[in-house]
Amino acid sequence: MGMVLEVVLLYIPGFVEKAEMMKFESFLASINKDVPVMILAFFPEYMLLGFRKLTYSEVLKAYKIMKEHGLKNVKIGNVSVFCSTRQCLDKLIKEVVEKQCHYDIMIAI
Repeated sequence: MGMVLEVVLLYIPGFVEKAEMMKFESFLASINKDVPVMILAFFPEYMLLGFRKLTYSEVLKAYKIMKEHGLKNVKIGNVSVFCSTRQCLDKLIKEVVEKQCHYDIMIAI
């Protein structure tokens, strides 16, 4: 029986930003570009109420950074945090699938 490793990056605006993302993806890509990565959209709860929710454009930018730097299996999680309508979800799918169609895409809802 094998083991599956998936790395989850909780994207917290104001705490985890582009610089941290680039360090993360660079480190992970140096180990194995095929490791599944989930960008998990943060939403403020409990002791982290001082941070704001992630925006659509921030999630999309993070996704593109990961893909552009060679990570092959990037997913987006907690989509309902930044996409609360069907139109927003359709836009996200279109943006990811049509503009990045040469990638293997999975959007975790």
